[in-house]
Amino acid sequence: SYNRTGLYAMSIGQHSLIGTPLQAATMLAAVANDGEVLKPQIISQEDPCVRWRVFMPSEIQDILLKGLKQVVM
Repeated sequence: SYNRTGLYAMSIGQHSLIGTPLQAATMLAAVANDGEVLKPQIISQEDPCVRWRVFMPSEIQDILLKGLKQVVM
């Protein structure tokens, strides 16, 4: 069942969601960026600073990106 309390709890990483929405966005961005986890920044004109690199073979990245595309199509 959906209610506001559950929605609020999920938005901060509680309830049935184990990570926060920001953590999920960071993980998906790493998939899109060839395994590079970038430092968050407000001004996009600066060169991105790579915080660390996650092992992301192209075969795995291709499978993940294909699955993500299929979710929205």
